[in-house]
Amino acid sequence: MHRLPFLSKNTVTSAMILALLLPIALSVVSCGREVETTQTSVELINKAYEQDTIDFDTRALYLTYSIYEPEALPPEYQSNVPMKSATPIILEIQRNWDRLSPETQERISQYIQPLKKGGLNLKHMDPCSISTVSGVRRGK
Repeated sequence: MHRLPFLSKNTVTSAMILALLLPIALSVVSCGREVETTQTSVELINKAYEQDTIDFDTRALYLTYSIYEPEALPPEYQSNVPMKSATPIILEIQRNWDRLSPETQERISQYIQPLKKGGLNLKHMDPCSISTVSGVRRGK
């Protein structure tokens, strides 16, 4: 190995150690920051539910927050990746309303209302985006 005359043996050794430790140091620094993800908040929440990290009520609450108040989510479920549509999430929560505890129902009811008996609760939906029973789309 050729040495440059102006570098001492200690300098070369220090540079080699630094080169080895730098990737480790950079990974430790990134642990304190928000990690970029390619998953939506919904995907992160569903993954946690599937792994039994969160229960059904917590999942429903976090899914609601992901739509209406994403900043209220714990950091590990926050994502900058946009969801495709909130409608399936809202409908799922409405269909499973009776499975939720009264406390969770109360918290979610600020954002989502349960289905009315016998059908969809159309009060909070845009009539131009809903297909009618006959399949004819209202609006354009």
